[in-house]
Amino acid sequence: MDEFEIVDGVLEKFHGEGGDVVIPAGVKKIGFSAFECCPGLTSVVIPEGVTEIGKNAFRSCTGLVSVTIPESLETITLGAFRGCDALATVTIRGILLEHATLDLLQRKCLIGIPQIISQLVDYRAARYGVVWTAFWHCPEDERNNAFIRANFEKMLCYLIDVKDALTLEEALRCGAFDKELKECIDRGIEYAIAKGATDIQLLLMNYKHDKIGFTDPTERMKL
Repeated sequence: MDEFEIVDGVLEKFHGEGGDVVIPAGVKKIGFSAFECCPGLTSVVIPEGVTEIGKNAFRSCTGLVSVTIPESLETITLGAFRGCDALATVTIRGILLEHATLDLLQRKCLIGIPQIISQLVDYRAARYGVVWTAFWHCPEDERNNAFIRANFEKMLCYLIDVKDALTLEEALRCGAFDKELKECIDRGIEYAIAKGATDIQLLLMNYKHDKIGFTDPTERMKL
């Protein structure tokens, strides 16, 4: 029997024992419970072209430690990775999130790995910490950066709240958000002052001095 039961582009069921699995090219959707309760599955590479992972697709794959998710994926349905407690590395659109990063995100954002994966696919309920972490690991990821640009002022305030000057410094260095930053930099400086985030205040004021300029030189005396 073929390991993969595929009907009209839908991977309906995996009949193999597990191990390191590469899903065949041409699959468009991973169906309901396709890999559910396959404890021998250790890693899975989902090919470009897959747009949806169905409900409970990998549920209770207790041996799954690594998953690679393509650019094309648009939807992860409820419970797709529930019970995959051994997951240690996730590669999504070229962003490699290893165990230490996933563990940090789980503790910082109070969510599990399935939720982290879902938020990097569908940003409608994304936690800003997850998105900024993805940026740190892959600053050229345009889908991730588009979300940051669309929500930039709120995401800047998040970095100020958690006093994450290193991530902001990288965002300023790469220049991907210059337009958005120029539109809210004064509010960002005031917010950093109010929050006592001196390192971030200094970064923003130096950026304004170098890239925009102060209309009133005394503004720099806020330091």
